[in-house]
Amino acid sequence: MAHRLHASHRIMVDAVVDQAFMFFTPAGEELWVDGWKPTYVYPRDGRTESGMVFTTGQGDELTIWTLVDFDRRAHRSRYCVARRPRAPALSRCVVSHSTRRAPKHA
Repeated sequence: MAHRLHASHRIMVDAVVDQAFMFFTPAGEELWVDGWKPTYVYPRDGRTESGMVFTTGQGDELTIWTLVDFDRRAHRSRYCVARRPRAPALSRCVVSHSTRRAPKHA
């Protein structure tokens, strides 16, 4: 039986939105996430663009990521993530994030 899972969290980044958004690309996360080392499948150079595919982990922890939508100007990215859980079936989830400017405090 398929199950749907929705998870979200907020991270406040002390940077302008154009800079902060790029911290959440595959290459950008390598700068601050311990152990984050994606293997780029397409494009091989790891260029962040719609349609890119990369993997993380290995064996039972192998995760396949596809960047379904990437819009740098709108600060929007949407991923399709496929992961093999301990159970024999393959699970799928969608991870998406967008970045907004925080309101200015007077």
